[in-house]
Amino acid sequence: MDQIYNAKWIAYPERIGRAVCAFEKPFSVQKEVRRATLQASAIGVYVLTLGGKRVGDEILSPGWTDYRCRVQFQTYDVTDMLSDNNVLTARLAEGWRMHPRHGWSEIPMHNTNTAFIAALQIDYADGTQDVLYTDGTWDCRLTGTRMAHMYNGETFDAAFTDTHTQKAMEVHCGFGESADEKRRTDDANNIYPTNILLPQENEPVREMLRLPAVSVFQTPQGDTVIDFGQNLTGYVEFSICGEKGHKASMRCFEVLDKDGNVYVENLRTAQTTVTYYCDGTRRTYKPEFTFYGFQYICLHDWPEEVKLENFTAIVLFSDMRRTGYFECGDESVNRLFENVVWGQRGNFVDVPTDCPQRDERLGWTGDAQVFARTAAYIYDVRSFFKKWLRDLSCGQ
Repeated sequence: MDQIYNAKWIAYPERIGRAVCAFEKPFSVQKEVRRATLQASAIGVYVLTLGGKRVGDEILSPGWTDYRCRVQFQTYDVTDMLSDNNVLTARLAEGWRMHPRHGWSEIPMHNTNTAFIAALQIDYADGTQDVLYTDGTWDCRLTGTRMAHMYNGETFDAAFTDTHTQKAMEVHCGFGESADEKRRTDDANNIYPTNILLPQENEPVREMLRLPAVSVFQTPQGDTVIDFGQNLTGYVEFSICGEKGHKASMRCFEVLDKDGNVYVENLRTAQTTVTYYCDGTRRTYKPEFTFYGFQYICLHDWPEEVKLENFTAIVLFSDMRRTGYFECGDESVNRLFENVVWGQRGNFVDVPTDCPQRDERLGWTGDAQVFARTAAYIYDVRSFFKKWLRDLSCGQ
């Protein structure tokens, strides 16, 4: 039986807005380990580390589902990651839980707050077993990611350290209660059963390609812009060094206007920005809880000379198996086909979106209906669409 069903949902005990919190649990292993299996999930988006090393390579886990009835969990083999003394850490952000609705006030999806759940089963060579569950004994703290938002981007303070560690809050089942009971328990966020958990169905989102920066130039309006030569969905990994407290930022966008200046009107309210506060040392950084649709980035208050080798675009999409290829003697037709492939990559990020750049990125049915047959010629989309269609059924 999957041990995660015996764990408790845990949450940060205070309201922290869009800041990213971390849950931590130290533990020791004093016997020979035969196998160690970690299962984890979240209302929101999580990143796991064990002993300071990242667990798994999936991005935006556990994926986007209808939280009212379905939340996927992931299973990881962490046998080779264990040592005598360990610390399991989960960083948690809102992810797809929040959506701004085109100028309306921002509202939570399904009236839920972020929460995390996990179970680590350790099987020893002598036949015994230990299981580490999430519960109220876990520590929690705030992280250097001061803001994470799917549409607006991330703000990271490299110098931030939270010395105020406290205990996580257990949260309990609230589905099936009356409307009045739901309202009464809303402040306590007690709305998470474990019977909505299910093993991962989707093709996980991964870092699939890395593209170097192609050029850097000044626009007529004086902005510093880097071009990656390809419209893509993902984020930028960059190296940076500046004085402690220096604020630098980059905005991701798709096109230049007719005069060669930065054009962001098509993004509507989405800020698509990374803000980075330096700590005086050189660091390499990339976002963990967001993605952008872009070809260009515009740099503001960059603390050092802009060098192309310090910027790499990382392409994200669901890790589907490529099945279809096409090539002919007409290069313009080949380019058209490659545009279709890139369009699928950019819009198959766990759900079939209509666009990856603006304040939307939702799994609209119309766009997928038109493109589904073409998509099936290029990639094996069976698992991708099966998971999404089950969510549509839940929504109905």
